[in-house]
Amino acid sequence: MIPSFCLPKKVFWVFTILLICILAACDEPLSQQPIEPVTVQLSWLHYGAFGGFYAADQNGLYRDEKIAVSFLEGGPAFDPIDAVLAGEAEFGVASADTLLLARAQGKPVRAIATVLRHSPVVLITLRETGITRPEDIVGQEVRMTTQIAPSFQAMMSRVAIPPDGYTEVILPSELDLFVSGEVPVWAVYYNSFAVAIQEAGYDLNFIFPEEYGVHFYGDVIFTTDTLIENNPDLVTRFLRATLSGLRSAIGEPEAVGAMVVQYDEAADAALESAKMRATIPLIHTGRHHIGWMQRERWQMMEETLRQQNVLSRPLDVDKVFTMAFLHEIYGEQ
Repeated sequence: MIPSFCLPKKVFWVFTILLICILAACDEPLSQQPIEPVTVQLSWLHYGAFGGFYAADQNGLYRDEKIAVSFLEGGPAFDPIDAVLAGEAEFGVASADTLLLARAQGKPVRAIATVLRHSPVVLITLRETGITRPEDIVGQEVRMTTQIAPSFQAMMSRVAIPPDGYTEVILPSELDLFVSGEVPVWAVYYNSFAVAIQEAGYDLNFIFPEEYGVHFYGDVIFTTDTLIENNPDLVTRFLRATLSGLRSAIGEPEAVGAMVVQYDEAADAALESAKMRATIPLIHTGRHHIGWMQRERWQMMEETLRQQNVLSRPLDVDKVFTMAFLHEIYGEQ
């Protein structure tokens, strides 16, 4: 700052007032900041398990953080990571193993929180089939998707069942196909297709890879290294609102169905609320904060993928995720 004795008195006060204004502008309160548009690329079609994002949007939590959010749907064989890298969205939702594979391919994306701290992957069969264990799958056809395959194959490997012990087939998520029994074992998401089948009145057997030592995260929230470096404030505000939205959806799952309808008029509100209820134990495990991540879990997932030869060489997991924003929001180190 220029010493006052070097300036005429009037000039000094003008200069001082200007400096105060500049400093005040640099410390502009959030309430005076302009609304910033943000796009989120979802991993799937609009459904109840995304209730935390919908609650953050419709309950004004994003608006409170000076963010206006729009959502892009995903779908079968859709890659949300490529969409974010192409600049179509600032943030995305993807499975943890998908993010590991992307980082191994040199794609500059990083997880900032996990939505599902437990994996939703499950094998389902009709109750009357008696298929209740991985060993019962030997010789059977299994409906599979690319997103679910790593968890399923890891489970089968852990119980020493080789890939030629079963046959993987591709089928659409249609209730009539499942209940026909033509393909007796289906790999699905517990909080989505399995809920729809149960709501339709069918009794199911469940085989969870998690019960066989396959502890993958499910959906994680990610963004690019560039956004993390260039606009960490936006990342913090977006994540803070989203975590609050997750808490809101957990507290009022019955409200989520009507929220889904706002994005998909054809959605069944009661069914979507049921999907949110099924999602709650995957989000809120009773340990750690909502969204929390652990390095040892990421390391375990990386090792599992290498054991399956999905990853050809070791990957530094510290480049796959960051805890910086969760620490800032929750105030923990």
